[in-house]
Amino acid sequence: MPASATPTSAPENTAATASVAASNSNATTAKATTAKAASNRLYDVPFLEENGANFAYWKYRVEMVLQVRGLWPLVDGSEKAPDTTSSDYPDWAYRDRDARAQISLTLSDEPLNTVFYARTAQDAWDRLMTRYEGKGEQKVAYLISELFRSTLSDDTPLDPQINTIIRTAHTLSALGQVLDDKLIAIAIIISLPPSYDTLQTILTAAKSVDLTIDNVRSQIALEEQRRNRESDSAGAFAARSKGGATGKAPPMSKEDRLAKRQAKGFCSHCKIPGHKTEDCQRLKAERDIGSATA
Repeated sequence: MPASATPTSAPENTAATASVAASNSNATTAKATTAKAASNRLYDVPFLEENGANFAYWKYRVEMVLQVRGLWPLVDGSEKAPDTTSSDYPDWAYRDRDARAQISLTLSDEPLNTVFYARTAQDAWDRLMTRYEGKGEQKVAYLISELFRSTLSDDTPLDPQINTIIRTAHTLSALGQVLDDKLIAIAIIISLPPSYDTLQTILTAAKSVDLTIDNVRSQIALEEQRRNRESDSAGAFAARSKGGATGKAPPMSKEDRLAKRQAKGFCSHCKIPGHKTEDCQRLKAERDIGSATA
C-alpha cells in the first residue's frame, strides 16, 4: 500500500505564508531603495563651454539624463507645480531643485550667469535655450550664411570640421528651419579646401541620389586616408619639409596653383578662382536655400 503524504498542520502553513510575504516585501523595499538611489544620482556630463561651442551635444546629454531620472516633465513644463498649500508641493519642489542642480552643475562660469536667478528648472532651461539656440529670422539667416560660407582647412582632420557643419544644420532644425539632406551635403562639398578641387568636382557631378551626407562624408574620408598613406610612404624614402613632394611629382608652387585655377575662370560671386560664376556651387546652394525658405 503506497505511503500517504504527511499532512502539514495549519500553523506551519501560516508560518510559511508569512515567510514568503516577508521575503517579497524585503525584495520590493530593496528595489524601491535602488530606484530611489538611481533617481538621486547626478550624472557626470561634460561642462557647457564658455562660448557655447558644444551646446548641441551638451543639450542632448542633459536632456537624456533628465529623462532617465524622471525629471524631464518638470523641465519641459508638462508637469506643472501644484499649489503651494498642497501636500504634493514639497515633493515637487524637491524634484525641481534636483533638476535645476543637474542643469546648473554642468555649466561653466559664463553659461552659469545665464541661470543665476532662475527660480525653476524650466526657467533655467528656457534661458539657456534662448541664449544659445537663439530665436527669430536673424539667427536663422546668420546660421545659413555660416553654413554655406565656411571653408574647411586641410591642416587639421576634416571629419571634426564636418561635424561642425552638421551641428549648425541641427541648430537650424531646432529653430524650425529644416534643411534637406542634399543641401547639407552640398554645403560640405563647397566648403572643401582648394587642395580638394578634384574631389569637389567629382562630388558635384554625382547623381542627385548620391548627394547625401553619409556618402559625401565617406568619399572625403577615403580621399583623406589616401593622401595620408601617400604622405607616409614618401616620408619613408626621404625627409621632406611641410607641403613637400609626395614622391610622384615635384610640388607646384603657390603661384603656379593660383595661375592654374585662374586659367579655369574667376567667380564674381564667391571671389574664388578656379570656376566661372555660372558654375558656382555656393551660388546654386544659396539659391536653393532661398527657394526653400520662401
